[in-house]
Amino acid sequence: MKKLIYILPIISLLVSCSSSNDQTTESEAAVISNHKPLEPDTLIKATRELAFHEIHATGSVDVPPTHKIGFYAPYRAFVHQVKVLPGSHVEKGEQLAVLQHPDLISLQEEYLLAINNLNVMEKDYKRKEKLIADEAVSQKQFDQVENDYLNQKVKTDALASKLEFVGISTNYIQKNGIMKTIPIYAKQSGIVTDVFVHEGVLVKAEEPILEFADMSHPHLEISVYAKDLNHLKEGDPVAYTVSGSDRIYTAHIHLISPQIDPDTRTSKVHAHFDDEQDTPPLGSYGEAIVYTEGDTVYTLPNEAFITRDDLTLVITKGENGYKYSPVETGLTTPKSKEVTSIEQIEKQEFGVIH
Repeated sequence: MKKLIYILPIISLLVSCSSSNDQTTESEAAVISNHKPLEPDTLIKATRELAFHEIHATGSVDVPPTHKIGFYAPYRAFVHQVKVLPGSHVEKGEQLAVLQHPDLISLQEEYLLAINNLNVMEKDYKRKEKLIADEAVSQKQFDQVENDYLNQKVKTDALASKLEFVGISTNYIQKNGIMKTIPIYAKQSGIVTDVFVHEGVLVKAEEPILEFADMSHPHLEISVYAKDLNHLKEGDPVAYTVSGSDRIYTAHIHLISPQIDPDTRTSKVHAHFDDEQDTPPLGSYGEAIVYTEGDTVYTLPNEAFITRDDLTLVITKGENGYKYSPVETGLTTPKSKEVTSIEQIEKQEFGVIH
């Protein structure tokens, strides 16, 4: 009697599973019958290629720290003009801002007076150098002249370095006189990412004026959860989509940081775009899919798959025309998916509607 009691629940369970399977099959058939497949634009065959598992993460477009440039006020000054806005594309040598201040004029004045004194002292030094050779002046007199000349040369060189540091050409002011305003130029081409000042404001020495990004090497910063890190390796392909857009950009992993953020439990993964001339805008945020641990399988392009009521379908060619066939997918690439549920897939033709 006890054996019968044990067996009855098992039979009941098997019946329940059988009914469930039949119901799923009938549901799939109902979905397919309600959607008559359109005439496909093209017929294709499955392709055998290397596909991967997917790891989903978030990412943003950035540039390396070495490609971020801050422009600072080298001297206390007023901002006379700001010639760019955040997002402005600038070329190397293009003027970004203009500064002015009486102290900058005084610095130029001091240099020009110093260079004039140096020229006079140099002539006196060379004259005394000839006289001491003829013993026409004492060694003490010559030593004093030489000392004064060398000290003035040090002072003049120091003033010249200060002027070059603040962006004033010593050759220019010697030929053209004192500059009333001091321009700031872009040292290389790129994008202005931030402007911290406006016209008329007084900026202190070493205070930031604007920030600049060299866009010659944009990259993708991906935040990957710690549990997924062991599955990643350098060279793994990445598909990136900016939020609100369907366009896919491809990249590959270049560097994996071992450091885990204690708050988010994520690590930074650095990826390089496959086409650095065609990348999303700097700062763009979106979804990144990393494809890893791959295998060579039969795949169909993404456009061959159709979703109907949570079913994944493909259009197959049969004896009586075209029909929808439910399929299961496996490994993926940025542009295709593995089909795992169709026998003799290499002989089948699939329809694609563009």
